[in-house]
Amino acid sequence: MPGVFIIEAMAQLAGVLAQLLNPPILSLSSCVEGASEVNEFEDNSKVSTLLTGMDGVRWHHPVRPWDFLTVRVEMLKHMNRGIVEVHGKAYVNETVLVCTAHSIRILIKLNGL
Repeated sequence: MPGVFIIEAMAQLAGVLAQLLNPPILSLSSCVEGASEVNEFEDNSKVSTLLTGMDGVRWHHPVRPWDFLTVRVEMLKHMNRGIVEVHGKAYVNETVLVCTAHSIRILIKLNGL
């Protein structure tokens, strides 16, 4: 499997994690009436996640046809202005480490702002 697909899987999963945990982004009282945090929005269609960067990406082992790829991400910290930092790892057959990304940065933003 090409490395770019593994990176894409990590980025997609990091975006889902960031959106599910939905940390407070910023004070929206000046932008949206009656809302002080993004957590008050129960409808996830109002929230978008964007990949802003990845650092420390390393490939350790090739992924071949018929290998079972498992991707795991862990939130490291919630930075300012809606940026979330995540650490990702990919495994083959849940035992062989094939790829690591030390820092995946995701921007959480409200649609229309």
